[in-house]
Amino acid sequence: MLTPTERERTRVELVRELAVSGWSAARVATALDMPEARVLAALAVTDALPGDVWAVRDLLAAVIGGEGGVPGTYTHLGEGARSAADGWFSLRTKAQIDEAVHRGRAT
Repeated sequence: MLTPTERERTRVELVRELAVSGWSAARVATALDMPEARVLAALAVTDALPGDVWAVRDLLAAVIGGEGGVPGTYTHLGEGARSAADGWFSLRTKAQIDEAVHRGRAT
């Protein structure tokens, strides 16, 4: 569970990556096959399912990396936290994220 300060830092990092990606929240929602309200909650890191926050994070990293960019770093959603998060929240696999990126690019 993130503290309020950690949630705010994560929110700033996710919003930064959304801007770098050039994608809208609606496009992310389509790609991840989830309601836009859940994507917005994940981006705000408030009342969001932790798995949704990770899915948005992973999708944005894949989009940015797939276009030759370098995804930003995450203070609290770093690779070191992935294993524990996956145990708790069953994160989407790389193949599932890649499929979502493809779906999002088709829109």
